[in-house]
Amino acid sequence: MAGAPRVTPFLFGIDMLGPVLLRYGTSEQKLQWLPRILDGSDWWCQGFSEPGSGSDLSSLRMNAVRECTAGEEMYVLNGQKIWTSYAHYANMMFCLVRTKKSDKQQHGISFLLVDMASPGVEVRPIKTLEGSHVLNEVFFTDVRVPATNLVGTEHEGWRCAKHLLGHERSNIAGIGTATAALERVRKMLKAQNHRATNQHANRSRMLWQRFAQLEIDLNNLRTNNWAMLQALCAGEPVDMETSILKIRGAELQQQISTLARIIAGQPCSDQTDYGQSFPAFHATQEYFYNRKLTIVGGTTEVHKNIVARLSR
Repeated sequence: MAGAPRVTPFLFGIDMLGPVLLRYGTSEQKLQWLPRILDGSDWWCQGFSEPGSGSDLSSLRMNAVRECTAGEEMYVLNGQKIWTSYAHYANMMFCLVRTKKSDKQQHGISFLLVDMASPGVEVRPIKTLEGSHVLNEVFFTDVRVPATNLVGTEHEGWRCAKHLLGHERSNIAGIGTATAALERVRKMLKAQNHRATNQHANRSRMLWQRFAQLEIDLNNLRTNNWAMLQALCAGEPVDMETSILKIRGAELQQQISTLARIIAGQPCSDQTDYGQSFPAFHATQEYFYNRKLTIVGGTTEVHKNIVARLSR
């Protein structure tokens, strides 16, 4: 609520990889990686999407061949990952690779932990619409990974991926982020009210009505999130619930940033009001940044298909 930045190095470790290691990792892997996740020794990135394999993730093709060299079991990786957030900072990647060809796409995928300093790893930046550098494409050329970095069973990494995606998608709902963003909008509206005249009264009422609806929607989303967490703690399946949270959370964050952009385009009362600390530039930047939220973590269309299938 204070507007502090997210602790990005922990995002992929605590929110995504940690739960996978707790369920599928060996005792040695837990001892090695969990403490380093908690104290921030490792910055993880997510190697899932590929060109042509985004929302249809199980069609991924990045190849991993297991071989024995000098008595040591290794995987040799060749291929490409894309839309890899913070790969230019990360020192480790959890990665889905194809270890076996199969008629069923989900079979033959394995979950590996890759050292980003390994020879053959190349990171190239992708600049996004609002000008930031968060995303990257990562190329693998004969990258060697110890077989001890395999999480779960070989060829059955899709189980790990599904478990991880459930945590990722519920986090993408972004209730905390949306709450802070909506509070900024409230302050912006109050700042505009200081100079409101009869000419602007109707517009002000319209903006406050839009704000009120967003506040209602956010409270509803928060309630559903608590219900999902309760079910998760009880060991109940939450596949459909996480998809619903992801759909509505992404849409709501986009709607909030749209309203902020509309308000920020209007003059404020004086140089001391809130509008000066949240200028139109930042509102527009946030608006463009949030366009990706209905794509990352599985597109809205894919999640609607999941909800439709599971609700039959």
